[in-house]
Amino acid sequence: MQKRAVEQLTPDQFSEWIAIDIEARRKGGPNLRDKYLRLVEQLPKEIRREYRARTIELWSKVENDLATPKPYIHINGRRYPADEWKRSQRKKEASFFGPKSQPPADAEPEDKPKEPDAPQALVPVGFAPLPNDDVLELDPAAPFDNAQKIVSLRAWHAEEGMRTWHYWQQSFWQWVGLCWREVEDDTVRSSIWHQLNAAEKIGRRGRRERFEPTPKDVNAAIDALKAATNLPTKGNPMPGWLGSEIDEDARELVACQNGILHMRTRKLGAHTPRFWSPNVLDFRYDPRARAPRFKQFLEEVWPGEPQTQQCLLELFGLCLTDITKYQKAFMFVGPKRGGRGTIGRVLRGLIGPTTTSAPRSRHSVNSSEWRTLSARK
Repeated sequence: MQKRAVEQLTPDQFSEWIAIDIEARRKGGPNLRDKYLRLVEQLPKEIRREYRARTIELWSKVENDLATPKPYIHINGRRYPADEWKRSQRKKEASFFGPKSQPPADAEPEDKPKEPDAPQALVPVGFAPLPNDDVLELDPAAPFDNAQKIVSLRAWHAEEGMRTWHYWQQSFWQWVGLCWREVEDDTVRSSIWHQLNAAEKIGRRGRRERFEPTPKDVNAAIDALKAATNLPTKGNPMPGWLGSEIDEDARELVACQNGILHMRTRKLGAHTPRFWSPNVLDFRYDPRARAPRFKQFLEEVWPGEPQTQQCLLELFGLCLTDITKYQKAFMFVGPKRGGRGTIGRVLRGLIGPTTTSAPRSRHSVNSSEWRTLSARK
């Protein structure tokens, strides 16, 4: 507070000054209680006693508020201010926590068949944003604490109580609302740069200022993020269930656009990040769907051979799952215009281009092309 050379203060001046300095104290400014007790002596005598008591009361309340620990919430093994966590939950956007929520549909007559849910859009790669008025406060000297704070506030599924980022088998994986996706190294580095650049730190004078990251800060943050989100390879096969006691064989489950389908029972469940799988079909499950043209095609290719037709359908169904216990491979041999290209295109369209691979013959393919078969159908 600047020196005020005033022989006698008015009550209005005193009230204005103390309000400004108390607000500054709440933001990290100095404690000016003693100075204001001296300024009380410059007030008219008839009000000095009242203003002295009021001054002591105000500054005591401020100091008590600053000394009282804020309520904390424990997330992912760390504690963070509860008010900061609550603010981060106010704004529901499309993020790592899942697809943007939709309003409930109007009720339909019971006799009218219900249409399957519309496909859900995948969540963009990146960390979930906090509300516009919230800024992360990070410590350049504590990269692991920073990583845990970013994960807990911006990569956390509140309903399931689990992370939406994992570091598994030397790669980062992100829950995108329908399945898990591997995140490229450059994308991770870009996300960290943006996170740190938008954050703040406590400067030398105790005031908040821009974090202003350096390459060293980014490298440290990425290493810390690997440690904070590490998922051991042992005990966490893909597909599988994360942190769950579910007994269902994950290899018999297929993620569709409108839920997770159990192939044997035909039961459709809700999407959840606990289903540790990188695959999702490009269409929704509809129990009423039929394929008359494909049935006609099978009869054209194999007329009067229902067992052969059924074998192809079983092959298609098996390719939808991650079951490999039969140890079988299929080879289609026949003349030109015999339907092999159509079968391949239908199968590729069924299971999706991201889960298929078409390497050349073994004599001409290189090792990098064979590696593309990992996690493919």
